[in-house]
Amino acid sequence: MSTIPDLSKPNQATLKPIIFIDEIAKEPITAYSNESALMQHVPLTGGFVKSLDPENFPFDAVIEEGGDDITLREGIPNIGHLDCNLYLRFKDDPTKRAYINYSGIVHLDGTSGEIIGKKKTGMSFQEGYVTCHPQFYVSEDCKAERWVDRKNFLGKGRFLRDDNGVLKVQYWLYILE
Repeated sequence: MSTIPDLSKPNQATLKPIIFIDEIAKEPITAYSNESALMQHVPLTGGFVKSLDPENFPFDAVIEEGGDDITLREGIPNIGHLDCNLYLRFKDDPTKRAYINYSGIVHLDGTSGEIIGKKKTGMSFQEGYVTCHPQFYVSEDCKAERWVDRKNFLGKGRFLRDDNGVLKVQYWLYILE
């Protein structure tokens, strides 16, 4: 018996688009700033989280509130580390609840920075680097939505401003298969 582990390459992983997130945000506020870091807090006031395949992967919820903390570290300019929390209620039954937490990386230079700085209103999903790695937590009574417990999600996002100048964050979430 060989003690060398099997190093054969697995099949290439695929990313399947599965959920769209649309967050309505307030303007960032400085939570703290010191010699080694700066944290911006972005209150989230609404939006939705919706499955792209509701027949096989049901999920249709409203964002009731949330917040995104973006930490910038000394020596790494314009690179924000995300810690976001979304509190949800499902549209089919308002007593059903869920929570999403995601980490991620955002490059705050280029178009992303221009949108936050109110110099531009839109960008494509390809223009910037806005990413997330969400984890879902759903109430026990959310039987149909519990499929999220068994999947690993990765997200590609963007910033934009609506016709009234309100800041929004949108993500396409993919499941890793």
